[in-house]
Amino acid sequence: MSKSKKSGKKKVRRMASNVILVCLIGIMIVSGYNLASSLYKYHIGSKTYNDIAKLAGVEIDTSEDEDTFDGNVDFASLRKQNADTIAWIHLTGTKINYPIVQAADNDYYLRRMFNGAKGIGGTLFVDYRVAHPFKDFNTIVYGHSMKDKSMFGSLKFFQEQDYADSHSRFDLVTPEGKYRLEVVAFLHIPADNSLYTVVNTSDKTAKANYIQMLKNNASYVRGTFGPDDALVLLSTCAYDYDGARHVVVCKKVPW
Repeated sequence: MSKSKKSGKKKVRRMASNVILVCLIGIMIVSGYNLASSLYKYHIGSKTYNDIAKLAGVEIDTSEDEDTFDGNVDFASLRKQNADTIAWIHLTGTKINYPIVQAADNDYYLRRMFNGAKGIGGTLFVDYRVAHPFKDFNTIVYGHSMKDKSMFGSLKFFQEQDYADSHSRFDLVTPEGKYRLEVVAFLHIPADNSLYTVVNTSDKTAKANYIQMLKNNASYVRGTFGPDDALVLLSTCAYDYDGARHVVVCKKVPW
């Protein structure tokens, strides 16, 4: 083989190597940017909700041993910033310490934070079809399952009943009073499941049927609950199949 042909092949190989190197560098830059952007968005979300907790007077140490949540929430200040505020929810030993809102649809707060700014974590919100949140038969609360366990990122742990046994009661505060949300079941269901129906509180048959359907779909049931209870379904995304959802089912009980 002539020297010119050998030289030509070397040049081609060198060019190919350079192209590959440039592509790899490009991939690294894009990946690094995406990671930095994602971390920044999480940071902004965390700071925003820490500030909101301060505004509400419920800034706490969320560690298992230092949690001092007493259920006293400054709803006047919260509603001054966001008139859609209807409740506050808290769970000891997790990052769940957030306001709950309700809008005219189920889209507005998906990627909008409590202060109105855009944010990947959105805001915890009640299904717009619920006429009297936390008073009607079944109130559905939606929230994102964030990778840093913020928002409803902790709900996936309730797949294990042992976790539910050690985190058995959420704190719920509304302008009308303080309550506990006692965990009674866990669901792993698709988003189009009929359990996402808001049931007429005055329809006894519909409520009994709903209770039975809930028990039939439950991964486990703990405690007792029935048609006369006020149920709260805490719903978030699961990622093992398209449209999968994790739902922690609670009943409202006195504080």
